[in-house]
Order: sequence, then C-alpha cells, then structure tokens
Amino acid sequence: MGCKNDYYPKLNDKKNKKNFIECYKNNSLEKYYLDDNDLFFKPCYKSCKTCNKNGSKEKHHCITCDINYEFNISFNDFYNCYSKCDYYYYFDNDKNFICLNEKKCPYNYINLIEEKNQCIDECNKDSEYKYNF
Repeated sequence: MGCKNDYYPKLNDKKNKKNFIECYKNNSLEKYYLDDNDLFFKPCYKSCKTCNKNGSKEKHHCITCDINYEFNISFNDFYNCYSKCDYYYYFDNDKNFICLNEKKCPYNYINLIEEKNQCIDECNKDSEYKYNF
C-alpha cells in the first residue's frame, strides 16, 4: 500500500518492525526533507530545524536551525547550524564546533579577533583578515 497523491512516505527506521507506511504531505515535516530521488522523507542533520537535503559533517544543508543552534553569521555560513556560544568557540581537528564556557582559548589556540570570539591555531588563519603570527 502506497501513499495518496501529494503525500509521501517517511523513511522507516530499520529498528522499527511495524509493517505500515506513514504518509505526509509535501514539506509538512520539521527535521525531515523530501528526497527528490526516491520521494521519501529523510532526516535532516541533527542541528537543523528544516533542511533541503541530508547533511554531512562538512555541510548540514540547513534552511532553519533547531533550538539552541544558530548560523555562523561571522563567516556567512548559512548552511551549517552551530551550538550557540556565550563566549569563545573553535573547531577541533575533526571539524567539530566546540563552545567554551570562558573567555579564553585552549593553550594551543589563539584568539584571532575579540569581536568574533573565535579561537584558532596558527594553521587556520582567517581568510577575511590578515595577521602576522
């Protein structure tokens, strides 16, 4: 049994052993996107409220951010939603966004610009600004 016109199935979790298909109207689900290839709703990246395709570590493809997440406006990054940080933040070696609870960077990072509250290492210079290290 399939879905009626203008309704599409949600991709079932493999752990779910129920034998029914849940049908949803196009663009009616938060945290899911409608895949153009197979017309199934698939989950967005965890930090997105809405998205246009399944995200990866490099690009989340968010349209809007989930609660407690926001776009990084400093870098004009409107694909990825990051945890809201009150103080400093940095990206670790695996490109994970790390929030700090204090106004200082880890010992192997330096603060690039006060207004941006970003900690970077010397190999990760900001392309918008020129600094001598």
